Amino acid sequence: MIDAGTRGTYGAIWTANGSYSFVNSNNTQTNVIINTKFGTWNYDDGSIEQRMPWYSNSKGLITTSINPNNTWWGTLIANLYGNVAPYMASGCDDCLTNPDIICYWVR
Repeated sequence: MIDAGTRGTYGAIWTANGSYSFVNSNNTQTNVIINTKFGTWNYDDGSIEQRMPWYSNSKGLITTSINPNNTWWGTLIANLYGNVAPYMASGCDDCLTNPDIICYWVR
């Protein structure tokens, strides 16, 4: 589950393939299914993308972005001093671009 801003907003609860890893270092874990969606956002290059968050050594450190060095929206933790993680800028009615809080819940 990922949410941002306040609990149960700007995110969703997903089911991911059992072989997926939380420390994966590439963007290939895309077989994720939304169980419950929080808000009116859609998968988008300017928002959360349809992949399990992964570790990159780019601007988007923990991210759902396919390209976390250039199009790094959908990022949970940024690797850039003084910048909040760029989260949602498009694909939603009321986007949350730089939330103060982004939670990544694991069960």
